[in-house]
Formats: sequence, structure tokens, C-alpha cells
Amino acid sequence: MIITDNELKHIMFDGFKAIKTIKNITPSVRHRMLGSLLSMNKNSWEVVGITEAALVKFIDNDFKRPKGVNRSHINQRSKTSKIMFERNDWTVDSWWKFYKDRDKCILATSSENMNKDPDIIFADVPSGLFKTRGFAYDVKDKEKEFLIGISKKL
Repeated sequence: MIITDNELKHIMFDGFKAIKTIKNITPSVRHRMLGSLLSMNKNSWEVVGITEAALVKFIDNDFKRPKGVNRSHINQRSKTSKIMFERNDWTVDSWWKFYKDRDKCILATSSENMNKDPDIIFADVPSGLFKTRGFAYDVKDKEKEFLIGISKKL
């Protein structure tokens, strides 16, 4: 069964509202439930940038997906979840926009990702590259072509 983007948005919003009504669960359980629900979106964790250190790791690994480079959320998912559950005036469209606006990531090294300082974007990533594959991301020909192109800026 193929679900349209609009149907997905409504299904996820209905699920969010249902999670919100569950009594006597901790915020961390609620957050994990929301995370599972949001994983329905195959276009989640959109990559919009890459750090210089992450690019160097790609170069050193012949532009294949290297160990130690992951998607670093620009906005912490736990903070996004907290705001979502605290607000009571969501419409499906306002909730979806908030979620999509805060679901942006940059490719960064593990140490950059763990650091509390904001990551410095070396290059913007065009929409549609480094698509989600579970917790991982794809690096196919179009991603390699992009990485090779920006590596010339180093």
C-alpha cells in the first residue's frame, strides 16, 4: 500500500495526539514512542550540510560512507519532542511544519556530534542527498559526485 505524503502527515499527527493522551508515562518513554512514530517518514533526518572534518573522513575513505560520520541534528530531538508535547494548540499543518523545520541534520564526525558547540557547516547539501536508511544514510553515485565536487574547495 502506498501512502501519500499528505496521508502520512495525518497518520503521524493522529499518532502524536494519541501518544500525548497516554497517562502516567515518563517524558522519556513518550519521546521514544514519538521517535518510533516519526520513523514512518522515510524522508526524515534531512541532511542540509556537511562539516569539513566529515568531508575529510569521506575523502580518506574513497568517498564511501566512513565510520565516525553521522547525521547530527541541528535541533535536539528531545527538545523538539518536549516542545511538541507541551503545546496544546497544534493543527496538523502547524505540527508538521514545526517537525519538518526541526528535523534537519548535518553530516558531522562523532566527536563533533557529541560536542555541545554548534557544528560549522563547510558546505550546504542539496535536497535529496544522503537519504535515510534506518539510523544510517545512503551514499550512492549522486552523493559521491557531490562529495568529490566539494572536496575541491579544500
